[in-house]
Amino acid sequence: LETALGSKRESQIHQLQTVRSIIAGFVGIAQILRIVDLAGDADSKYRESVSNGREPFIPGVSERVIRLAGKTSDVTALSMMTGKQHIVPVFENPAAVRDLVEQH
Repeated sequence: LETALGSKRESQIHQLQTVRSIIAGFVGIAQILRIVDLAGDADSKYRESVSNGREPFIPGVSERVIRLAGKTSDVTALSMMTGKQHIVPVFENPAAVRDLVEQH
């Protein structure tokens, strides 16, 4: 009778250890996915802050041309197409030209 009871108790312990391992696996995967999501959010917020002029420029370009563009500017749009990252436009309302800024 004692061996049957001990065997049943050992089986229950193994079941609980298995459930604990499964739960720990799911928690670990959830934490990894959360970290990836946070990194993506941080990157998009940083890029938005740079686009709105609240953060320093993205590194990698040694020279910059700052162009005061007012509300809109076709010349600035053309300069951004040819100058790529060297042109830094400054608009009165960046939200009004968000499409142009995101293209370049």
